[in-house]
Amino acid sequence: RDRPDQAAEMLVATTDHWHIRGRYAEFTRRSEELLARPELSDVQQGAVATIASHEALMAGRLADGYVFGDRAVRTADVDDSWRARSLANRAWCGFFSGLASDTQIWSDAAEVQRVVQRLGDESLRAELDTFRAPLTTMTRSIQVGTELDADVVARSAPLSRTALSGLVFQAYGTALTDLRLDHRLAIAHEALSQSRAVGHRAFEVMVLAAIGTVAALRGERGKAERYHEHAAAIAGEED
Repeated sequence: RDRPDQAAEMLVATTDHWHIRGRYAEFTRRSEELLARPELSDVQQGAVATIASHEALMAGRLADGYVFGDRAVRTADVDDSWRARSLANRAWCGFFSGLASDTQIWSDAAEVQRVVQRLGDESLRAELDTFRAPLTTMTRSIQVGTELDADVVARSAPLSRTALSGLVFQAYGTALTDLRLDHRLAIAHEALSQSRAVGHRAFEVMVLAAIGTVAALRGERGKAERYHEHAAAIAGEED
């Protein structure tokens, strides 16, 4: 409590723990407490606020996610990679909460692309494209969105943990939006392969459930049940 700079470093370093365990609300609360401390540097404030924006989104606290993302974007001298992520988070939370106009959402998305291109970081580009693709699918063009996520998979293996998280979201998060089940199934199998390659059991469970859902949408009840049972078995082992 008396060393907020070290607390910020710890919070950022343990993001995977909070995310995989589903402790979104607790992470958000602790971030709020930490961001109230004036001792934090701009870079630390930007990093904590950026991650808190994403975790608030996962917790369903959409307005809070937007506020965190906006704070991160407005933080002076924030690291460019964190700025790009915070812009993406502000766009997502602005879309889901209704707090941002279509113009602002896509202005943020365009700025993300400019920052990433300037940095020339392919891993960061893949990470943020995995979130831009479903946003494009849901708000602008199913065709462009699906082409973008297919491009991410084709050029980026293995993906970083954060980019893989975006790919997992694509596997199940937009299946009901575009209903291009063959395409969604291909994305899901790629996400499954990469999740298993890095030993990420939580992602493996989610993707197996996604494949089962696609099978159910195709009327393949037996296959759907097998994939869902497999997912449940792994989740039970992890407990």
